[in-house]
Amino acid sequence: GLSFNSTNAPTLRAVDASRSEVAVYLKSTTLPATLEDLVVRDAGTGLSMNTVTGAGTLTIDGDVIAADDRAKTTVLLTTATPVTVDTAALGLVQSGNSYISPPPPSDPICGTTITSDLVLMADLDCSETTTTAITLGADGVKVLGNGFRILAPRASRVIEAVNRNGVVIDDVDVSSPYPVALSSDYGVYVSGGTGNRISRVRADRHGVGVYVSGADLHVGDVTANGCTYHGLRVDQSAAPIELTGITATGGATGVYLSDFDGDDGAGGRFTLDGGVLADVGGNRTALQLVNVRNVIVQGPIATLDGAVYGVHAGDVTNANLAFRDLDVSDDRGDGTGLLAYGDGTEVTRVTANRRATGVDVRNGAGVVLTDVAAAECNKAAAHLEAVTVAALTNLSLTVSYVGLELQTLDDPTLVVDPYDDVAGAGAIASLAGCDTSIFGAAVTGVTFRGLALDGRATGLALNYATNAGLTLEDLDLSGDRYSGTGASLNGSGHVVSGITVSRRDTGFNGNQLTEPVIADVTVDRVYTTGILLQNSETALDLSNLAITRTATALWLKSITADAATPLVIDGDVLTATDDTAIAIDLDSVANVIVEDLTLPSRTYGVDGSSGGNTGVTVRRVDVSGTRGVGYGLRMNGAGVVIEDLDARYRSTGVLLGPATGLAVSGVRARNASSYGVNVNTISDFVLEDLDVGASYTGLYLQNLAGTVADPVVIDAWDGTRGVLRDASDCATTIAISNGDDIRFDHLRLDGFDNGVDGTTSSNERLVFDGVDASGGRSGATGYGLHLGGTEHVLTGATISRRAYALRLNGVSGATVTDLTATGNGTGYYVVTLAANQDPPTLSNLDLRDNGAAFYLNNWKAPFVFEPSLGIDVSGSDTGFQLYNQTQALTFRDLDLTENLSAAITTSTNISNIAFERLDVSGVGLGYGLDLSASTGVTITDVVASDRYMGVRATGCSALVVDGLDASNAAYGFRVDSLTTGIAPTLSNLHLTDNSYGLTLYNVRTPLTIDEDTGLDVSGSAVGIYLTNYTQDVTVAGLRLDNPSFGVTVVAYSRAVTLRDLDVSGSGRGRGLNVEGVDHVVSGIVARDREYGIYGD
Repeated sequence: GLSFNSTNAPTLRAVDASRSEVAVYLKSTTLPATLEDLVVRDAGTGLSMNTVTGAGTLTIDGDVIAADDRAKTTVLLTTATPVTVDTAALGLVQSGNSYISPPPPSDPICGTTITSDLVLMADLDCSETTTTAITLGADGVKVLGNGFRILAPRASRVIEAVNRNGVVIDDVDVSSPYPVALSSDYGVYVSGGTGNRISRVRADRHGVGVYVSGADLHVGDVTANGCTYHGLRVDQSAAPIELTGITATGGATGVYLSDFDGDDGAGGRFTLDGGVLADVGGNRTALQLVNVRNVIVQGPIATLDGAVYGVHAGDVTNANLAFRDLDVSDDRGDGTGLLAYGDGTEVTRVTANRRATGVDVRNGAGVVLTDVAAAECNKAAAHLEAVTVAALTNLSLTVSYVGLELQTLDDPTLVVDPYDDVAGAGAIASLAGCDTSIFGAAVTGVTFRGLALDGRATGLALNYATNAGLTLEDLDLSGDRYSGTGASLNGSGHVVSGITVSRRDTGFNGNQLTEPVIADVTVDRVYTTGILLQNSETALDLSNLAITRTATALWLKSITADAATPLVIDGDVLTATDDTAIAIDLDSVANVIVEDLTLPSRTYGVDGSSGGNTGVTVRRVDVSGTRGVGYGLRMNGAGVVIEDLDARYRSTGVLLGPATGLAVSGVRARNASSYGVNVNTISDFVLEDLDVGASYTGLYLQNLAGTVADPVVIDAWDGTRGVLRDASDCATTIAISNGDDIRFDHLRLDGFDNGVDGTTSSNERLVFDGVDASGGRSGATGYGLHLGGTEHVLTGATISRRAYALRLNGVSGATVTDLTATGNGTGYYVVTLAANQDPPTLSNLDLRDNGAAFYLNNWKAPFVFEPSLGIDVSGSDTGFQLYNQTQALTFRDLDLTENLSAAITTSTNISNIAFERLDVSGVGLGYGLDLSASTGVTITDVVASDRYMGVRATGCSALVVDGLDASNAAYGFRVDSLTTGIAPTLSNLHLTDNSYGLTLYNVRTPLTIDEDTGLDVSGSAVGIYLTNYTQDVTVAGLRLDNPSFGVTVVAYSRAVTLRDLDVSGSGRGRGLNVEGVDHVVSGIVARDREYGIYGD
């Protein structure tokens, strides 16, 4: 009635919790507590206290318990030491932890055996009796209750008769006084004998209300509600028996009938109907039949709503039972409406809605199900298991998790087909609204024909390997929400034909099939996969599969055919794949041939990239696309053969690998928006006759390795052998990633972005022999050869019309010989050669007529450029261009006189560069040496005449010049923008016949130009030109007779010292021309000038 847990100092006053199993329950209570006026009449336990702690004590007395009439136990104390019970005040007797009211004295007849009639004129109180209250000890004895009660709450049996004949028990109430059944006792127990009569008996709240067995029984108008086991139990009885007006509600089992044969000897069967079962509602099981034969359960019976079973006839010894015109529905979605075992079971006009399982028939031969309706079942509307079927007619199994569930069924005569209302024949009237329409496991020989199975999850779920010899014929397995699977099939020897599926996630899923025949299947508008066949190692007989408007049309997964009789997928097998993303998916298959098909699917024509395929052949197949998307063919595995394949207008025409034992020939993969043919991680292979022209990348080689002795060879198709038939008009002709020991032999590589893109650092020992990587368009575009990695060899390459002819990124140990790279933006471009890497071996490089002949970016490995290398940079705008931390180079004994813009330029943190005995003269234009942002550069015996500037050094710290001959230039030698760092060391400067001999432009590091400089600026218009904030420069001890200016100091220069100079001329110009501040001029001779000294 009231339950309190973990309470502190509770107060309960004037509480009436009568007729409860436990009236008041206090658990984990902390004292003090106030309990007053508790009424606990007719309770199983009045006051129960469990685990009492705290200060003080609590006494249970008459102020606490106000009334406990007929309570079985008044007080129960468990771990309640502070609590005491005043037994005297309450009139209780202690028994262990229990305190009980002593029962009133029983009538003397209680507990005795009577041999004459007992007629009640008042209630009979047998409350003290703990065995049997009344035992009938003679045949023909009557108990006539006249509506009075026999009160025996402690008795094991209230009335008992064993092996007595003709006894009568009438109009008596033997119910337990307690509100719920508290024991496994019996109200009435009549066992054995014949001709016994039980009528107008009430036996509520017992273990078993009324138990009877024997022959010629008559039981009528019995009520036995709320019983722990059975309301009425009839055991081991023989026909005829008479049962009428049975009411048994709210217990475990209402009516239990066992060990009974209802054969009346004249061909009739005993019938349980509404006259027998007046009310069996609210039980866990309404009616249970065990070892019962020849019985009809005939409706209408209003209350077969047991929570676990409406009718439970699940005993294998049952036989010849019929269930007719019954409604075994419930409103809770639990339990089974009807469970029936045994041969000859008949279920006719039965309704079983809102159950876990509606109708469940098992373990019998010749069963009949007719006019069965079951809806809203959350397991199965109808379940058939281990039966043979005599008739299956007009089943309406709707809106359930599974409509029809078949299990362990071997019945070659069974046909599951549609019900024809006119003919009154056929199995299925409706399976609408189910998650799975039909489910089958361990089913043999059954035919499913002509059905529309639209189950949301699965139309037909036969996905167990124990299924065998099934026929699926003329089925429509379509859904309406693009979800679920049309059919799932597993097992051996099945025949599938005439199947239609649409609006599903997967159309047909065949798993672990052995020697199936699958023909005439049409799948359209499914979301994921049209037909999936997987995990089969025997022959598959496939024909006329039309699969359209789906993601994957045909998916073969873990299919192993025999090598001698491979599985062939051709135009007879796969008749349509229109509007699919993937036409064929090959996943871990063996010995499969795909041939003579056109597969223009959007994403993949054939996708064999999953698992490890073995012995796959694809030949005479067109997997071309139309919009440059998807893959024509993607394949991995071993022993793969690809012949005569069209894969045009794809993102990637063909992607191969990982694979071994691959043989590819006659592939036409043109017009690919990404890759014509992409080869990734293959070994032991043959590539022949590939046409990859007009693709973004023609041939892409990934993770491909030969050996030094036996390299992979990529060469030109000559009509009988060779790899590339055509790779013209690509953006990149060949791309290489992680390639080792690959030889490219006499190829034309005209990709307008790259002839070869091999920039990944993992490439090793690539060999290019006699390749022509020239651009194919007017103007210089892209890269001829663009390589990263180590130890590559280029021999006899020709490259022109490129932005970069040859570009090596971090390549250590390259060998470049007999290279012709002319007419490009840059001829030879090196990016990042570390100090610990091996510099290239160079020989006979023709780098003429380029924008920049040789470009060195971040080159740090020591190297000497000298004539023996045979490098010709003539006609190029710039001969050598040094950039970005390049260092440790020596240029020696080179003739670089035919570079219009500059023979050599340096920029951005260049260091430790030596120029020795060079001739960098020109024809009046450009620079001999144009040095910028460099440190530690040395110039020794360099000739730089006939230039716009012979030598310009901009921002060059610690420059050393010893021997520079720069004449007939606008500027002979110009030191520019040296604001920090170390001033140059200058000697032997022959800067004659220039417009400006020596120019210091914004030089702010202290510098002295004197007789030790060895400066000769004779014939120059201006001898020394100091300009643009130049400061802290000393010019001393020189003879400067230059016609315009001996020395000119201009443009905000300051702190310049000019001393001991002879700047006399021949009557024109100025000896000294000085502007700025803080200059010191002394010891000057300036005769024969327009102005000897001019200060402004």
